[in-house]
Amino acid sequence: MWLALDSETPIGFIRYEGYEFDGVVMVESDHTIGITSAYVQPAYRGRKAAVALLDAALRDYAQRGFTCCAVNFESFNPEAATFWMKYFEPVGLSVSRAPENRF
Repeated sequence: MWLALDSETPIGFIRYEGYEFDGVVMVESDHTIGITSAYVQPAYRGRKAAVALLDAALRDYAQRGFTCCAVNFESFNPEAATFWMKYFEPVGLSVSRAPENRF
């Protein structure tokens, strides 16, 4: 996990782990890492914190021998879609989602 700080205050993070290929086998390999979550506090969005986190994470992945990075994001979230589509090329798109069973 990478953490972004403003002085000593956490303002964002990016987490990665071995990628679970849940149907997107186009990127499946031993050299693929997955970004499993990322967040930057709203007050810090648009100020390059997310870009710095992604850059640090991708450099770390490369040093660890990973040559492919996958990310799965909610396309209905316009901020997420705009950000991730700047840095990643889509290889699969989902057009439906099952609601969580909370009842």
